Amino acid sequence: MRRTDITLLTMALYYTTNIAEISHYLTKAKLPTMVTFSFFVTFRFIPVMMKLSSDITSSQKARGWEMKTRNPVIFIRKMYLLMYPIARQFMRTTDIVTLSVVNRAFGANPIRPHKHTPIKTINIVISVLLLASFFVAFYLTATPPFYGNL
Repeated sequence: MRRTDITLLTMALYYTTNIAEISHYLTKAKLPTMVTFSFFVTFRFIPVMMKLSSDITSSQKARGWEMKTRNPVIFIRKMYLLMYPIARQFMRTTDIVTLSVVNRAFGANPIRPHKHTPIKTINIVISVLLLASFFVAFYLTATPPFYGNL
């Protein structure tokens, strides 16, 4: 596989798969909790960093920054204006992700696969009654009977 194929497959996985489904399959595969949690940290960190770097690039372009030179010295000077804020934001985001991982008690609570819980009859009855009362209240709000006497 070429590098572009892997990139396209990764982007398709990211934009089409629900994170709960990935969590379910990784726990069913009996991967260690540390591996699963590290995967989710990476899964969340990459798009955040891509958005931040896109925002920084857009703001620099709005200030007049452009890369239309072949001179290596000017190229490095202009890239510094872009790379310094991106590197600063990268370090800040890395610190935030690291603190969130540490604060979540890394590995303390194992991730469990979802259980299928059947719906009981009382839950169905309560749901139907709540829906019926909602529609009655909505109807009475839209067409109240006491407006005709005013």
